[in-house]
Amino acid sequence: MNHFKTTAAAIMCLALALSAVSCKNDEKDKDKDAFAEITSATTSSTTSDTQAQTTTTSSETTTAKPTTTTTTSTTTGTASTTTSGSTAPTAPPSVVTTTTIADGQLSFSTSGILRDNEEYAALMADLNNIMYPYRNTVSFTYENIEKGVYISYNGDKRYNSCSTIKAPYCKMLLASGIELDEEFVMTSSSINGYSGKIDNMPVGTSFSVEYLIYRTIVFSDNTAYNILFENCGWYAFNDMTSSLGLTTKLGSGFNYRKVSSNEMRTYFKDIYNFCETEGGAYLRELLTDCDYNVQIGYALPQYEVAQKYGCQTSTVDFHDCAIVYADSPFILTIMTDLNPDDVQSLAIFRQIAEIIDAINTQQTKPDETTTTTTTTTTTTTTTTSKPASTTSTTTTTKKSTTTKSSVTTPVTTVPVTTTPAVTTVSASSSATDETTLETVDISTTTTAP
Repeated sequence: MNHFKTTAAAIMCLALALSAVSCKNDEKDKDKDAFAEITSATTSSTTSDTQAQTTTTSSETTTAKPTTTTTTSTTTGTASTTTSGSTAPTAPPSVVTTTTIADGQLSFSTSGILRDNEEYAALMADLNNIMYPYRNTVSFTYENIEKGVYISYNGDKRYNSCSTIKAPYCKMLLASGIELDEEFVMTSSSINGYSGKIDNMPVGTSFSVEYLIYRTIVFSDNTAYNILFENCGWYAFNDMTSSLGLTTKLGSGFNYRKVSSNEMRTYFKDIYNFCETEGGAYLRELLTDCDYNVQIGYALPQYEVAQKYGCQTSTVDFHDCAIVYADSPFILTIMTDLNPDDVQSLAIFRQIAEIIDAINTQQTKPDETTTTTTTTTTTTTTTTSKPASTTSTTTTTKKSTTTKSSVTTPVTTVPVTTTPAVTTVSASSSATDETTLETVDISTTTTAP
């Protein structure tokens, strides 16, 4: 009996021991499961953070270096590169490339670039730097007339035209063949109140068309412009606008409209073409003699600049549109939302004008390689013939340059046909070198080959 009790007690103890071991194993398994969950959560969290960092880095990289897509047109055979997410403004009828520079700050629409090199990149970076503080308030369009090089920023943004519209309006009148000695009468509705001299005249005063155009362009006289508009209307102007492919329309009570720097570029290119004709000489004279000259023309005093500014304090508009008669002429139109009464507003006009002039010079300077080739060809041409054999002593005249080169002309005893003198200039000498005449005695014996 005691034996059975002892055995039962032993079995009970063994069972308890096995149960304890089982519980510990279960706890270990739970610990493992919990650890696995924690590890999984940590890994997932780390992965998510890494993905977030990667996404952020990718986003920053995209901002700093925007991706570009190249689209080739099978119809026209031309290719264009456009910055992803940007909209190219209206441009000339040619390939347009929208380029984002300086860490994606600004986008410039360009076409016809002749020299896309380090010098050009540096000038564009300078342009970006001066434009960036005004990125939401300034637009400009530049086009070289001869080469077609084109750069624009915010070129399709529209502004109140203010007095810039007076230039194409007067061009329309002059191109129509209007009689300059015809006279128009000033009415009470003509008076603007901001024109000075004409406003002080009594209602009913007559002015010649020539004088009214002169006042409108040179002094931006609003009353003079109103008199012209009341008597000449807007239909001819709208027809001209349509012929240029533009949509700006004037109308009754609307002698000023909204325009963009791209549209003003087109107007002033048309003005340039008209000024190149005999009938346009008068308009060019007026545009280059504007009384208000503190913007583009002020920044480029080395050139003749035909320009028309416009401003209105109440709507905060300040513009200038110009034809710059540089060695290679160009159009530059600048439209802004800047306060014309703030002296600081003038800075951006002058800075843009100076850099655009530098770009225009860089893009249109003569190709030095072509010049060297031409000089070499000329030199070869002038040294191909040799004179016949003869012995003589004579006194002759030669031209010597700073390169010490000379041309010897022998004299024969037989009839000789006179040949025009040829001056050979070494390719290394400057075209502006002075030549001197000197007389020398030459005794030569030339043997025929």
